[in-house]
Amino acid sequence: MNIVIKPHNLLTPGSIKVNKRIGNKVISKKNIKFKDFNMNGAIHSINLPDVHFTNFVKSYEKKIYIELKQIFDDIIINKKALDEELLLVDNENQNGSKEERLKEIIRENLNIKNVPSLMKFKIKAKKDDQTLDGVRIYVYYDKNMEEFDLYLIDLYHLGIDGVNYKIGRYDLEGRYSVNSTHKKCISKIADSYIM
Repeated sequence: MNIVIKPHNLLTPGSIKVNKRIGNKVISKKNIKFKDFNMNGAIHSINLPDVHFTNFVKSYEKKIYIELKQIFDDIIINKKALDEELLLVDNENQNGSKEERLKEIIRENLNIKNVPSLMKFKIKAKKDDQTLDGVRIYVYYDKNMEEFDLYLIDLYHLGIDGVNYKIGRYDLEGRYSVNSTHKKCISKIADSYIM
């Protein structure tokens, strides 16, 4: 289900700091202005077995869903500043295969041919709570319109595979397998935003 949230300006306009990184190293920071955050029809779940990607949730009572919904509610309904909840990262395109994997998932998700250069939001979570550590929110920033367009919500860090330092490798198939049977769509997050 594609959800397009209208009218615009549900989000309080403002500015947010962009952390430009190479790998895990922040090389610069700058503020950018934004007027809106368009859901772009991308706040829904998909399951792509061929590439081991899913962003369905097991239950609407699970902590990952409840906390993610609360963050969106805080930003869109409660008018919290974007940078109170999210950290914006602008990655250097340093790994073509990882980047291509993400674009393949997004092309399938949104049924589009071309995916622009994306930024990602990471959740600012409490250090003692790892529930949202793997969540990545991929967005395109339109400089001319000063707007963010949502392209993908990755709940389990399956969009770009990275090394799990606890086990010394990344177990993409294992992570996918654990979450692949979930059936609850994250589009329910936006039910209260339609006006």
